[in-house]
Amino acid sequence: MRLRKMLNEFLYWEFTKKYLIDTVISLVTGIVLGLISAVAYSEALYDFISFYCLIKEVNSIPLIQVLGSGDFSYKALFLFKTNVIYECIIGIFLLGILNLAYIMLLLKYVSLGIFVAIILVSGHYLVVAIMLFIAMIEAIGFSIAAIAGDNIGKTRIRSKRRCKTRRLKGTLKTSVSMLSIAILILTSSSLIELGISYYLTTF
Repeated sequence: MRLRKMLNEFLYWEFTKKYLIDTVISLVTGIVLGLISAVAYSEALYDFISFYCLIKEVNSIPLIQVLGSGDFSYKALFLFKTNVIYECIIGIFLLGILNLAYIMLLLKYVSLGIFVAIILVSGHYLVVAIMLFIAMIEAIGFSIAAIAGDNIGKTRIRSKRRCKTRRLKGTLKTSVSMLSIAILILTSSSLIELGISYYLTTF
C-alpha cells in the first residue's frame, strides 16, 4: 500500500491519469484508422510513411528508429535528442505554455497508432508488441510532461494580475519537478529500447 502511494506520487498519478488514458485511446484510434486505411485506401499509408521519413529526426518511432545502422553512442544520442529534447521538452512541455500540450500528445499517439497499424499489416507482430510496450512507457513520461506544461499555461491565463507572478512561480516549480520525472522515465525507456534493438539485431 505504501509502495503504491509512493509510486502514485512519483508519477503524479492524480493529475496525469486522464492524460494517459486519453493517450491510450488516441493510440487505439490511430491503429483502427490505419487498419481501415489499409483496406480502403492503401496508398494513403505510403504517403504517411513518406511523411514520417521527413520528420524522423524530430519525432520518435519506438524501436523502428534504432533498428538501422549506427553504433551505441549514435543511437543513444539520437534517442535522447528525439524523445527528450525535441518531443518531451520542445514538442510537448513548452507548447503547454500555449495550452497545446494535450492536443500535441493526442496527435502524436494517433499518428503513432497509424504507424503501428502499418507494421501490423506487414505481419511483424513481435515488432508491434515491442513497439506498444515501449510506447506505453513513453506515454507515461509524455503525459507527465504535457500536464506540467499545460499547468503553466492555465496558470498564466487564469491567474489575476495581482497574484499571477506568485502563482506562476509555484506552478513553475512543480512543473519543472514533473518535467524532471518525465525526462527520467523517457531516458529509461530509451535505454530499454536501445537494449531490445541490439538484442534483435544480434540474434
